[in-house]
Amino acid sequence: MGAIWGLEDRLEQAESRSHFSGSGDGSRRNGIIGLSSISDPLYASAHLPANALADSTLRFLSGVWLGLGVAMLWKVPRIEKETAVFRVLWGMIFVGRIGRLISMLALSWPPAPFIGFTGLEIIGAPLFVFWQALIAERHA
Repeated sequence: MGAIWGLEDRLEQAESRSHFSGSGDGSRRNGIIGLSSISDPLYASAHLPANALADSTLRFLSGVWLGLGVAMLWKVPRIEKETAVFRVLWGMIFVGRIGRLISMLALSWPPAPFIGFTGLEIIGAPLFVFWQALIAERHA
């Protein structure tokens, strides 16, 4: 579908020209894989029963991740000028991870990959915002 809208070419260009090509790639990859819902390798190992609510929610959130990844990569070629949007996107990730932390405290620890994601997202968000600020300052 991305090829139809020319997005795949745009994403590849953004990745090749970026100062730090990984800023949105993980979100895009997680979104695509996650569209398989409970068949996603991270969830399949939990042997979750088929459930319409869980399936719908996981697919929706995977679509959000995919959109977030595309938005991040779209901004990379103009990263020095896209401060507000870049910060909003990383703010969304940071706030979402606060929810993951609450879940860990209220219920239990998730599988190891999710613990790693949480650390990366909570620490990574401020670091990426700081990185972008340095780039914007250099180009000011």
